[in-house]
Amino acid sequence: MRKNILFLLLSAAVLFSCKDFKEEWQPVFAFNYENENAFVPFDESQMPVGAQVISISEFRTKYAGKGVIKDFSNIYVKGQVVSSDETANVYKLLYIDDGTAGLEIHIGRGYQYNEYHPGQWLYVLLDGMASDLTEYGMAQVGYGTKDDYGYFYLDTQALINGHLYKGKIGDERPDAILLPEDFGDDPGKYMGRYVSIPAMFYDNAIYMTMGDYGAKFKDGTSCYVRFDATDNTNFGVTTWAMSQEMFNKCMYGDAAGPSDTKNTEAHDCFFNAAGTPKVKAAHWDYYYSNNQYAHSMGQFFLYGTNQICVYTRGYCDFADKTIPGVDGSAVSMKGILTGSNSSYSRWRLRVMSLDDVSD
Repeated sequence: MRKNILFLLLSAAVLFSCKDFKEEWQPVFAFNYENENAFVPFDESQMPVGAQVISISEFRTKYAGKGVIKDFSNIYVKGQVVSSDETANVYKLLYIDDGTAGLEIHIGRGYQYNEYHPGQWLYVLLDGMASDLTEYGMAQVGYGTKDDYGYFYLDTQALINGHLYKGKIGDERPDAILLPEDFGDDPGKYMGRYVSIPAMFYDNAIYMTMGDYGAKFKDGTSCYVRFDATDNTNFGVTTWAMSQEMFNKCMYGDAAGPSDTKNTEAHDCFFNAAGTPKVKAAHWDYYYSNNQYAHSMGQFFLYGTNQICVYTRGYCDFADKTIPGVDGSAVSMKGILTGSNSSYSRWRLRVMSLDDVSD
């Protein structure tokens, strides 16, 4: 009898352990907000006794950039969601704004627009999260240590559930904040926020990388190529970014890609009539087909004396569409403003919908 009971207990333990592990890695459930029984919004009344909410501005001042947050308990920030990844131009990132500052959350999963609606309130429990404050004052939170790209993600459902609490929906997303031309004097005030830039002019330059940093071609030369504003040309590329098909068309003259292991065809996008690359790197003929993929890109615009890198992912819905303003006309855009330590793309704007663009 004892053996049978022990067997049943062990079986139950294994069953529940496997269930927990399986659920941990299941796709995130997208709540049906239209069903009032499916979602109960979180608010302050559900916080533990003694918990408090601080502003994002206060968080930036006191805690951001000081590593893992361990020096308090039950401290929250809250803000309204101002980003959307529905067009795939924001990826594994979520931005909230409480009216005092913006916060970049490294959530580590896509298709967030199903759960985090623009305008919805979101509460972030800071205990145990990692924090950072970029050179230009953007507050970031995530979990763990940074990867090669500078991200530290809440990358499991248990971590997400334990730190992000969805509040009420139905409020409008805050209006875009008008970005003044002198925003660089205090950039932290605008980083990670939904901003409006009223009149920019195309600067005929792009930022794009091709190949993996540090990777080598068969001849031992680097296969990492970077175009940036210092090249003072857009190389004939006037799309927001490049899908894989668009890249192959520009690179090889064929959307299907190369038929052999190297490029043998000169194309107006990157090569002159003699087949010589228009860019700094001289190894395009070694660019093998395994480097075909969608390419994120930045198109540069001038806003006063500021050069704004309008950054678009290669997987974005409008990646292959032509940017406005190529004819020299003024362009207005709205998007999430972020910064970079790179001298050639210090200020970056992520447009989330073409509805936020006018010329």
